[in-house]
Amino acid sequence: MSRLHTMIPLLAVIVAFAFVAGCTLTVPGQPTPGPGVTVTATRTATPATTGTVVATVTGTGTATATHTVTATRTATPTRTGTVTGTATPTSTVTPTVTRTAAGPGSISGVKWNDLNGDHRRDIGEPVLANWTIVLSMQEQNGPTFNEVARAVTGVDGAYSFTGLAEGHYRVTEVAQSGWTQTFPTNAEGMYNLVISNGQPSFTGQDFGNTGGTGVTGTTTATVSPTPTATSTATPVTSVTTTPTVTVTPSATVTATGTGTAPTTSTGTVTYFADTLTARNLAFDKSTITVPAGATVALAFINDDAGVPHNFAVYTDSSATTAIFRGAIVTGQVTTTYTFTAPSTPGTYFFRCDVHPTQMTGSFVVT
Repeated sequence: MSRLHTMIPLLAVIVAFAFVAGCTLTVPGQPTPGPGVTVTATRTATPATTGTVVATVTGTGTATATHTVTATRTATPTRTGTVTGTATPTSTVTPTVTRTAAGPGSISGVKWNDLNGDHRRDIGEPVLANWTIVLSMQEQNGPTFNEVARAVTGVDGAYSFTGLAEGHYRVTEVAQSGWTQTFPTNAEGMYNLVISNGQPSFTGQDFGNTGGTGVTGTTTATVSPTPTATSTATPVTSVTTTPTVTVTPSATVTATGTGTAPTTSTGTVTYFADTLTARNLAFDKSTITVPAGATVALAFINDDAGVPHNFAVYTDSSATTAIFRGAIVTGQVTTTYTFTAPSTPGTYFFRCDVHPTQMTGSFVVT
């Protein structure tokens, strides 16, 4: 009984140690605990190891406990590698864009027979029908001009291109055998025109040629004073004039003839032909002298490229009463103004309506 009393404290110490050590203990010299007696100790090992836990108990006997610990470690590896791939580059291509003409712009002119080859349309020089005029337009992002349209001159020698978009255009003619181009006078024989909001339309883009075997077109003669007789040859395919009369600028020509109109009239009519050139914002003449009541045919040459001019006659320099006002044309171009001079001799006033202070002169009627 006394031995039992001695072992009880020792077992209590061992059980307490077993809870700490987390082992199953065997005490030397003592019987193994019988059925129904379990000694369990729990120990948390930091770090996890495998080894032997030795417990020393105060009292009688030595307790030795063996504890096997299995540590499980989860490793997160660092992976180093080389990624092999194929790179597909992105390529941007700027295409060449060919524009087509579509818009409110227009270009027009007349084809005429420059009989004397003087690079301007003189009185009596007829128009030319059935000539092909070519319109080309510059590419939007390049220097190339592409043909966009063609027009054939009518019996009045006129051609026109309409519905044109903004852009840079070139107007040329298709040459015909036996003919030599005389107008326009630039080396290329073409018009370079830029259509924009500020300049949507170009008129008076005329072409002159000399040569050929005859004169084609429609010839109109006007007799003044009243009654006015107009004679039109229809159709006109070839006109041969014998003898040939050359009208020299600043010369007075008297023509006598008869014609049939609503009223038959015979008599002598005085025609006066002259030229006037606008260049560098100035007229080349300050005085024009004509016979009283004469039919004046003035060949007007606008030599200022891209600049509008015209010719107008007034009773005096106040320019309040107009005798004649010619249409405004943009250079370079040649046009003919036809009007009747005042029947009262005196000094009148002429000017360019677009540049009324820079371009003026005296219109003298004798």
